[in-house]
Order: sequence, then structure tokens, then C-alpha cells
Amino acid sequence: LAFSAPLFVPETAIAIALLALFLTLDLGGNYLTVIVGHVLVQVPYVLRTLVATFQRHGRASEEQAFLLGASRRQVFFEITLPLVAPGIAAASLFAFLVSSSVFSLTFCLGQGQIVTLPTILFSKLMSGTLDPSAAGLAIMAAIPGIVMLMVFGRFLTPLGRHEAGTKVKG
Repeated sequence: LAFSAPLFVPETAIAIALLALFLTLDLGGNYLTVIVGHVLVQVPYVLRTLVATFQRHGRASEEQAFLLGASRRQVFFEITLPLVAPGIAAASLFAFLVSSSVFSLTFCLGQGQIVTLPTILFSKLMSGTLDPSAAGLAIMAAIPGIVMLMVFGRFLTPLGRHEAGTKVKG
């Protein structure tokens, strides 16, 4: 339940609590505090995705490989990793997208000293003038997530799923 807290506790409440903790420890306004805050917010998304991936994967394929004489290293690189790679990719995509959207956490923990793309975009939008660079920044902020989604969608298809009309080698 503690790992799920960022899912139902507002981002601002998490940011204020972490800021109070880091100021008590005299660690306010640096990259370490921002990174720790982002990791804490990402944990439930990554954890849930990876747990579901490993539960779906099971151990049967690994046990069969061991019975056939494969080493631990062979089993990991040739069986386990290819089976869980789509889940790892999905978890990393979730982490990236969540991290790029937690503006108030970055702003509070960085105390205005840490500059990220969302903080620049926010300052452009709050300046009160219609600045064309804000539109460019918004597009720049969206492009990495779109590219990652396209790459993962293209190269990490589930096993057993083939294009229509192609023969399965066997």
C-alpha cells in the first residue's frame, strides 16, 4: 500500500512533504532531491507493470531450459529477458511520461533552481504574453514520448503474434 501512495495522493502534497523532509536534512534545491522525488512518484507505475509482466511470464520456460542443460546466464539472456522485454519497455515508458509531467514536484523540490522543460514551459505560459516559443517547447516535450511509443510498439511485440500471411519458422 505504501508503494501505491503516489497513485492517490496529490502530487503537490507529496512535493510539500518531501520538501519539508529535504529542508530538514539541508538538502533543498538540488538535482538529488528532484531525482529522488521523481523516482518516488514513478515507483507504483513501474512496480505494477513489472509485477504483472513477471506474473504473466511464469517460470515454466526457465525450468525447461534448466532441465535441458542451460546455464543461469543463458536462461536469463535467451529466455527471461526476451519474454519480459515488452514489460520492461512499458515500465520505462510509464516512468518517462510520468516524470515529464510532474511539474509541481520538480518546481517545489528544485526550489526554482532546477530547470527542466516543463518548468521552462510553465514560465513561458505564465508570462501573460503569447510567445510562439511556448508552442515549440510543448512540441519538444511531446516528441520523446511519441518516439518512444512508436519504437516500443514496432520492436517489442508479444511472442506468438505474427504478421498476417507470414509463415512461422519452426
